[in-house]
Order: sequence, then C-alpha cells, then structure tokens
Amino acid sequence: MVETILEDITEEDAKKKVINKQAELINALQRKNSLLEKQLKQYKEREEATSLQVTIPAEEENQVRLADVGGLDAVIDKLHEFRYGLAHPTLYDYYVINPPESLFMYGPPGTGKTMIAKALATELETFFVNLRLTDVIDKYVGETEKTLRIILDKSFEAYKKTGRKVLVFLDEAEQLLTKRGYHSHGVMDRAVVTLNDFMDGASGKKEGIILVAATNKIEMVDEALLRAGRFSYVVEIPPPDLKGLEQIFRKQVSLQERRQKQRLGGEAHGIYQELDYRSIAATMHQQGFTGADVHEALAIAARNKIKDFIENDELSASAYLGTDDIMAAVNQRCQQRYLTASGSFSKQRRIGFSNDSG
Repeated sequence: MVETILEDITEEDAKKKVINKQAELINALQRKNSLLEKQLKQYKEREEATSLQVTIPAEEENQVRLADVGGLDAVIDKLHEFRYGLAHPTLYDYYVINPPESLFMYGPPGTGKTMIAKALATELETFFVNLRLTDVIDKYVGETEKTLRIILDKSFEAYKKTGRKVLVFLDEAEQLLTKRGYHSHGVMDRAVVTLNDFMDGASGKKEGIILVAATNKIEMVDEALLRAGRFSYVVEIPPPDLKGLEQIFRKQVSLQERRQKQRLGGEAHGIYQELDYRSIAATMHQQGFTGADVHEALAIAARNKIKDFIENDELSASAYLGTDDIMAAVNQRCQQRYLTASGSFSKQRRIGFSNDSG
C-alpha cells in the first residue's frame, strides 16, 4: 500500500516536472517571440523613417541655380569646376584622372551652403536627398550606422532603377565626421567607417551618388577626413563683404521677381519698386547679415505688406515693396537675431517669428 502511494507521488511529481518544463519552454518562446516582434517593429519603423524623401530641384517651380547664388564669385568658379567633372566624366577619362564625386563645404550659418547644394542638384538634374545628421543621430540612438547604410543603399537603388543620379546632402556633417576619440560610444565610430567604406567604393554601391557635405563647425571635423582624395573638393563658404552682400540682395530680389512671373504668368506685375540697393546693403552689412538674413528680411517685408492689406482693407494701395518697407524689415530681422543671441527668445516671442530661409 505504501509502495503504491509512493509510486503515485513519484509519478505525479514527474508529471508536474514535465508540465513545469513545458511551461518554461512556452514562456521562453513567448519572450523570444515578443523580442523578435519588437525588433521587427523597430526595423520597419526605421525602414519607414528612412524611406528616401527625394525631390528633383530641376523640376520644381521655385528652382535655384548657381547663377542665383550671390557674393561668392570665387567659390562659384570652383563649384562650376566640380559640376563640369560630374557632367562630362569622359573628359577626365581621356586624361586618366578621376572625375569629382564629392564636395565638402564649411562656413558660418546662413551663408548659402544648402542653397548651393540644391543649385548643384538643379544644374545636374539629379535627385536631391537632404539628410540632416542631427535628425538621424538624435532619433535613432544606437542605430546611426544602420540608418546611414539604408539611406545610401536606397540612393543607389534609386539610381539603378531610374538612371538619374542622386545628390545626397549631409547637413551638419560635424555630427558624423567629428575628430577621433570625440564620440563617447562606438556606434558613431562605426557610422564613420560606413561612410568611409562608401566613399572608398568598398560597399560597391557608390556609382551614381554625389556626396555633398556641409558644416558650420569645421573645428570639430577630423582633419584626416578632409585630406586630399577623400572629398574631391573642400570649399570655404565665407560670410559676405559689403559688395557681396549687395550682390546677394540684388540676386534675391531678381529671384523673387522671376518666381512671381512663373507662378502668376501674365498677372505678375513685379514685387519691388525703386529700391536703394546700396544703402539697404550697407545697413545689412553693418548688422552682419548673411544671405539667409537677406532672404528672411524680404519675407518679413512681404508679410508686413500682406498684414496691412488685410487689417486696413487697402487692397487698392500700392502692392510694391520699396526701400522703406525693406529697411523696416531689416530692423525686425535685427531684433530677431538679437533676441536669439541674447537667450531671451522666449516661447511667447517665438510664436510671431517665421524663418523661410531654409
């Protein structure tokens, strides 16, 4: 009798052990499945987020060309030289030298680096991918290397499918090309390796991609990455002098007039009238304006005129912007810059400000 009871207990224990083991295996599989689902979801989110947001500047209504870039005559000559090599690579083959395929620009904020990148894409009729590296790094901590590789791979695929080259603009490049040892983790170092492998052709997916990088903080960039042969051209984009600023101002006015004609056709009657370019440019120069500041001042003047029309119901009044209108807008832009620099640019003040400079 006792033996029978012991046998039953032993058998019951064995069954419990099997059941417990099965439960453990099921729990382990569920945890593993949950982890796989989470990883798959993250991968899909990254794939979706890094789907190429491409534009074709040459086909845009508000296209910009190198001729629209003012105050940088010496730089423009170099940029045309860069463009020639991309447009006529067979000439380089004749002299047995490599055509240019990458450009690095550095200079203070607002000097036109993004505008130049888009102008090159227009001139070369390429796809344009504007990649702000801070967005990639901030949003995908630990995933920078994979995200960068996905973007470069998709750019290559776009070229292979369409035959149209892709200009990839790496904005705020110091975030990735920082001096060695600066990064606190190895992920960024691996991302640099990914970029280096791409530029060296080791990835096998370099064809058809034009790499243009830009930074406002050249002191943070690893000098080894700027050595001869890494980037085809390294170009400084300096702040404009008085003559250059007046040229920028004139070109911006001309560009806006041209865009109005493109948009309104026969109904376009011009935007500006009797501007004192020299005195306006002199005031801008005294305030340390860049090309981006000029662009924003013109936008402020237009918004002021629109506000007057709406509030005063003076639609019959002159729609032209004159010297006084632009000067008032220059003063407003100076106030914006002062508030930003002084750190008193509160959320409340920020609400009324817009920046269309790109």
